[in-house]
Amino acid sequence: MTLTDVELKKMIDDGSKAAVEAALAEKAAADKAHEEEHKTALRAQFQEVYEANRKLEEASGSKGLTPLQKLGRIIVTAAAGQCDPERMLAFSKKNYEGDKELDGYIRKTMEAGVPSTGGFTIPHPVMGQLIEPLYQATFLDKIGISKLPMPNGNLTLPRVNTSATVGWVGEIPATTPTGIVLGDVKLSAKKLFAKLPISNSLLRYSAVGIETFCAQDLQRKLTLAVNDAALYGAGGAYEPLGLTNITGIQTSGSSATALTAAATVEMISLLKQANVAFGRPYWVMSPAMEGWMKNLKTTVGAYIYRDEMNNNKTLEGIPFVVTTGSSYTDTTTDYADLWLGDWDYFLWGASRDMELTMSKEATYMSGATAYSAFDRDETVIKVVAEHDFNVSQPLAFVHGIYSVA
Repeated sequence: MTLTDVELKKMIDDGSKAAVEAALAEKAAADKAHEEEHKTALRAQFQEVYEANRKLEEASGSKGLTPLQKLGRIIVTAAAGQCDPERMLAFSKKNYEGDKELDGYIRKTMEAGVPSTGGFTIPHPVMGQLIEPLYQATFLDKIGISKLPMPNGNLTLPRVNTSATVGWVGEIPATTPTGIVLGDVKLSAKKLFAKLPISNSLLRYSAVGIETFCAQDLQRKLTLAVNDAALYGAGGAYEPLGLTNITGIQTSGSSATALTAAATVEMISLLKQANVAFGRPYWVMSPAMEGWMKNLKTTVGAYIYRDEMNNNKTLEGIPFVVTTGSSYTDTTTDYADLWLGDWDYFLWGASRDMELTMSKEATYMSGATAYSAFDRDETVIKVVAEHDFNVSQPLAFVHGIYSVA
């Protein structure tokens, strides 16, 4: 029943209070019924979406696993199957029933792998899904640096070393004009290597969380290697050249320079003086330097940066990332590095996708001692990739060194 405003007014005017209340109650009931009908329709719609997603997960066999979890399953399956694809397939079916993606990797390896050598090589299609999670803890990923492909292991980029000369002259210029001087920046792939021995007994007893342990330990090793090389790599034939050792990087302070608020002002000024665009500016610091910055006070005892760093995650309005890869030296007077740069000028070259190999017969070194995985009843996991680092404009970076005040 639907009443118009005129009809309601007439009923009120006629003194039909009971009729008005009945009409309003009827309308409220109709509205509630309509609302319940709408909710029922929504529930049905959401149920359809849920069922569709569930069926999609069941069909894919992945069940929503993250790439890091997938890597953990691959590691455990290869180790528990003694690097034999047939045994791996049986282990996968028994312990990860329905994971069709894992089964697919194993079956492809049975066609393309070389199990007779005692090794197991993950086929190429898995690399793109696994390489990012393994490196995601690096400070470069926190900043958002994109990797440049190096299909042949090398990459050369042009760079303007000297711009054209511009100046005010007389009627007949006395100086010889100069044009742009070009140079280049080279990237050459360097091999990144990590290995992880795992006790076969640990795998046989199916310890809880072993997949996470394996994947996270590899992630930690690779993260440390990438962070260290990006900042402190010595260069040469086998190691990338890190920021510390690149010619032309600006510097500020020293191990004997006490940290004050003037340090941040000086480092920002150095970049501005070099006409840096500040397209992607970031501070990079160790946890120790972060603590020192937060403890800096004014002459009246007020914290200078603490509120900004805690609330905005910035320092002087510029975002910062914290990494243990940034140097901290514990001496009589502690000192640490503080980096500032426009990271749009940082180059991260990636040549070869991650290659993951496993063996139970391998011999590996720990320090100066050689160990046999066969004798120790272990499975050795090896990860290899090829990367290089450089900058397109060295003046876009400042390496600061300051001691605790």
